[in-house]
Amino acid sequence: MNSPLQLKTYRFLKTFVEANPIQEGEVSMSIGVDSDVRLSEANDGKDWIVILSVKLKENEEAKQPSAYKADITVLGQFSVDSEYPVEKTPRMVAVTGASLLYGVVREMVANITARSIHGEFTLPVTSFVDLDPKKIESQSGNSSTES
Repeated sequence: MNSPLQLKTYRFLKTFVEANPIQEGEVSMSIGVDSDVRLSEANDGKDWIVILSVKLKENEEAKQPSAYKADITVLGQFSVDSEYPVEKTPRMVAVTGASLLYGVVREMVANITARSIHGEFTLPVTSFVDLDPKKIESQSGNSSTES
C-alpha cells in the first residue's frame, strides 16, 4: 500500500558544510543539531511544499570543538491522496515530509563530510512526531515550527 503522501521532487536551497581546521583528534564528532520545518499548501490542500532547515552547531556539552558546522535547507514538493482526511493532512505532511527530507539532508552531509578532513559525519536519528499539530494546522498556508 502506498503512503497517502508522495514526494514529487526536492531541491536544495542552501548547502553549507564547513570542517573545523583543527587537526583530527582535537575535535568532537558530538555535534548539536537544530531543525526547522515550514509548510505551505496549494490546490485545496492536495499539493504541499515542505521546507526543512538543518543546522549543525557546537555541542555545548562536548569538551572539544565540533568537527563540522553546517546550514542546509531543502525544499520538497509533495502531493496528498484526495481520499486522505483533510483534517489530518497538515500533521501528516509535516511529520512525514520532514522525516523524508531529513533523510535527504543526512545523505548529503554524509557525502560531503566523507571527503573532508575529519571523515564522514552521519546526522543522528531524529523524530518529527512531536511537532505540535495545533501549531501546524493553525498556520498552514505559511507555517513554521521547530523540532
